[in-house]
Amino acid sequence: MNRLSALAFTLLVAIFAVACAKNTNHMDITMEGPWILHQARVTNERGRIVSVLIAIAPITATADTLNGEVKYHHLPQISAGDGFYIHKEFLTTAHIFCLTFDTHCAPKRADSPTTDGYPDFQFLTMNLPPGSSWNWVDASQNQAAFILPMPDSWSADGIWHEAFGPSWNQATGDYPFPIGVHLHYKHGPQSVALVGCALNDPNASTSSCTIPLHDNNNKPAPVLGNSGTVRFEMKAPDTTDTCDWHVREAWDTVYTILAPGFDKNHQAIDPAQTVDKNGKYLYDVNKCDPSSRPSPPTSHTTQIRLNCQSSLNPSSIETSHGLTAPVLNLLDCDLGEIIGIKGQDPNQQKNLQSLREQLNALNTYFPRISQTVLIADLSRSSHEFVDGLANYNDPNIRQAVSDLRNARSVLESDDGTKSGGDCRAPLVLVR
Repeated sequence: MNRLSALAFTLLVAIFAVACAKNTNHMDITMEGPWILHQARVTNERGRIVSVLIAIAPITATADTLNGEVKYHHLPQISAGDGFYIHKEFLTTAHIFCLTFDTHCAPKRADSPTTDGYPDFQFLTMNLPPGSSWNWVDASQNQAAFILPMPDSWSADGIWHEAFGPSWNQATGDYPFPIGVHLHYKHGPQSVALVGCALNDPNASTSSCTIPLHDNNNKPAPVLGNSGTVRFEMKAPDTTDTCDWHVREAWDTVYTILAPGFDKNHQAIDPAQTVDKNGKYLYDVNKCDPSSRPSPPTSHTTQIRLNCQSSLNPSSIETSHGLTAPVLNLLDCDLGEIIGIKGQDPNQQKNLQSLREQLNALNTYFPRISQTVLIADLSRSSHEFVDGLANYNDPNIRQAVSDLRNARSVLESDDGTKSGGDCRAPLVLVR
């Protein structure tokens, strides 16, 4: 009897341990930026109709390289400490993507999220007329849409007050809306990844979401481990302008996607600029008239030397720095010539060699954020050395230095991770 009791106890402990282990694998998805969210039903890979959360990024309101531009958001970024960007060029292959949990697209989860003890919040919501439905597949054309497993619960990541025009507060009121959201999963995966869905599937059934994301050299998109949080972000630009032009520009795109779901009183947005001592949110519509939007900076172009041979494989895609294949080839070629100079500082030459190796290893479709930051830092640290060769007696070296100095402004123009706009854009929920 004692032996049976001991066996039963051991089994109970084992079952309890397994249950606990399963419950400790939580995961959150943090979303920041002008996302459009929609709860939908799709057919998953097992033929089951399941509830999912659709997240649409208004990618036409973003820029590959901001370079001082304050009107656009950064490209959508997916990261778990490190990660990658979603480039506009991806949309030629797929405009709908599925976030897989352990390689499974749209696993069966909750039917709808709850707040589960978190403070209640109210999304900026587009309510559909009774009996109607929203075709999110058609609405997301030319944008980037993501199929996410339905979370068990969600919570707001900060709120801010917005007014809408042209009637402004009189018709629409002045309300606090989430400017970020956390999606909570009680039973998270070991890893997540993105796959593309077929462009010609009008129903967006997840059986068509099998397109692997990789670059022209067959380097795959990174698989991200579950470290507790995965971030889906369209970061704001660095700006102290209280007009928050990036919010207004994004809303123009969001309104176009959602119209006529929103009435004409929501044609324009005015984020509150500050709060007075009585807690009243203050606006200044006149100061932020759309006609006063700042003009984008002049783009920089780089001339390519035809006699410069590169070891880099050609690719038509651009990285988040706007580095086209010709620019990458130029950088690689010029670095090779400068590194080959005899009698120079070995530490500086080692630094440039590291820069060249990073450029050669760059996955041009999915440049790791940490790698682009490292490339920019390596380039900046070589300024004094490269500039000191401007009057070198070999004309080929002088030309290489000149080309490299021109190209590095593109290389260093945008780290992609340093954006600190205080006022974020509201998310929109389509019901």
